[in-house]
Amino acid sequence: MSKRILVTGANGFIGSNLIKQLKNMDMEFYGVGRSTNDSIDNYICADISSRDFADMIVANIQRCDVIVHLAANIDMKDGRSDIESNCIGTYNVCQLANEWRCDKIVYMSSIPVIGEPKELPIRENHETHPMTIYHVTKLAGEKILEVCCDSSIKKITLRIPSPIGVGMNMNTFLPIILQKCISGEKVSLYGKGLRCQNYVDVRDVVQAVLKTLDYEKNGLFNIAGLKAISNIELARLCKKITNSDSSIVFADVEDKEENFKWDISIEKAAEELNFKPQISLEESIMCLYESMRV
Repeated sequence: MSKRILVTGANGFIGSNLIKQLKNMDMEFYGVGRSTNDSIDNYICADISSRDFADMIVANIQRCDVIVHLAANIDMKDGRSDIESNCIGTYNVCQLANEWRCDKIVYMSSIPVIGEPKELPIRENHETHPMTIYHVTKLAGEKILEVCCDSSIKKITLRIPSPIGVGMNMNTFLPIILQKCISGEKVSLYGKGLRCQNYVDVRDVVQAVLKTLDYEKNGLFNIAGLKAISNIELARLCKKITNSDSSIVFADVEDKEENFKWDISIEKAAEELNFKPQISLEESIMCLYESMRV
């Protein structure tokens, strides 16, 4: 039976890619976001942190079977806005789910809610000690779902590392490196460039979300790329893909997370959701590079 889906954060990086895929699949969906969006037929402009959010949605959208909750505020300098959107907003989404008696909520969380990686590979049962207010609020969102949603509603949390792809924030590490390579500027790395990151293509994140639609249990899953890569290896890979003459240099700045290794296990998602990343890091970088050259 076809499911009716509500997507919060429909204008965001992951949300817009999910909406695009739902359109291609001809699925019935509704989008919610803080700004107007004329490209989505079934769309309502609303702030999830507002007190009347649930009432507004119920008054304007017919009951949905699944809520995919992607809306979040990412502002490392403004903890209040993170708390309002990511905690109060998630509470309001839970109230909407209870009002509708939804079948399921899919919540997008973040791998770094664990804090410093202590046990490798990182599994879902890794202890949690978030190091930023943003990650505190994302972990709080996981707990809010557990406590505030009716027990009859299935709750699925997906923890992801750094999503990449066309349309991503261009002021982040990977696009900055690519831009340096394109322009022939020096690529400057903190520390010795040894921090190992994990990157997952946004299209694979979307596939993981779609896999949850037929999953009929509660669950917490890591969703990530196949392997971690150090910052210096990433810079070298970007140089190779762009055929750049840029030099790689080390800034006289300590990387406080130099020894962090985001070696993430996706074994549970593979076994229970049948999730496996389809897009290699090289392909992701190439697609992003081609979009930046236009």
